[in-house]
Amino acid sequence: MTPIVISKIFTKKQCENIISYHSDWPEKIGSIGKENIIESNFRQCLTYIPPSVEYIPNWLGNEIFKTIQFVNKKYYNFDLNEENFQLHILRYDLGGHYETHIDIGLNELDSKRKLSFSLRLNNSYEGGRLRFFGVQEASKNLELGDIIIFPSYLAHKVEPVTSGVRWALVGWILGDKHFR
Repeated sequence: MTPIVISKIFTKKQCENIISYHSDWPEKIGSIGKENIIESNFRQCLTYIPPSVEYIPNWLGNEIFKTIQFVNKKYYNFDLNEENFQLHILRYDLGGHYETHIDIGLNELDSKRKLSFSLRLNNSYEGGRLRFFGVQEASKNLELGDIIIFPSYLAHKVEPVTSGVRWALVGWILGDKHFR
């Protein structure tokens, strides 16, 4: 299944507002592996996670859900629980990257991820391209305000940022059951 890009769902000003939420969301340096040990050779970025759903503005959640509902109905037809979701703001500084991975994790919540998305929040960086493996390249020309939606089992990576700072809003819509 190919990732789907929806262009310009948010304006530059809206993207700037989304980036500003990171100051109200706790910062976490990503943890990978069974021991929750930070492995910067695998993932190097800062993660900002809303403490609760109340920290996600209605206009943001509503637009993302509307877009994901449309894409899911037209392309994927997954059984989703749209009240069960996760959002993170990611900041990739110079050299920041995320090696090849899938978004379905080992814990109970992450194992129910069905659709993943990444929203490009800025243009003031080079490198940092989101790449997919085993499918037609869809992320080649992502622009500011574009969202890419894909099944959480698709292998992908973020290449190292070579200049500037890359900001992205990423998230996952979960189902009530695991993929079988």
